[in-house]
Amino acid sequence: MTVASLCDRLGVTKGSFHHHFATMPGFIVALTDYWESAFGVLLNVAAREPDPLRRLELHINSSLSLETEIETAWMAWGWSNPVIGAAWQRIERLGEDNLTRTLFSIMGDPEPAALVGEMSTGLSIGMHAWRPVMDRETLALVALEWLRRCVGLDADLCTVDGMPRVVNIRR
Repeated sequence: MTVASLCDRLGVTKGSFHHHFATMPGFIVALTDYWESAFGVLLNVAAREPDPLRRLELHINSSLSLETEIETAWMAWGWSNPVIGAAWQRIERLGEDNLTRTLFSIMGDPEPAALVGEMSTGLSIGMHAWRPVMDRETLALVALEWLRRCVGLDADLCTVDGMPRVVNIRR
């Protein structure tokens, strides 16, 4: 990606780009900061929920609300760009830590909670590496099966504003 190709794609001038970002690396840092902040907000909203079943629901549904193609591209870019890769790893770690704490609240045993949290992160990364990228409905079905088989919980699937949602998580 070059400044020229990015500006052409966005329909802005190179002068406008350089007014806001001195260089392409400066743009990448700003973009990464924005992305990490936006993800952090989603993860922290879920982490503040006191009910662990509702917290798990928020965690799953925040993942389902993301644009899978964009997330896949971001993850792939992180393999070749150390700034993006480091931010991606921080967010994955934060998400896994939040999920593991939630699973511990539900399961009551730290070892299986940590293992299932780590499995979930691996599953999520693998789902983004799959070609073609899975649609949200398929990802919601995967989340439901993960809940049932790995966590021992049940839930329902519904559609809210055209988006699949996992709801009513229960023991």
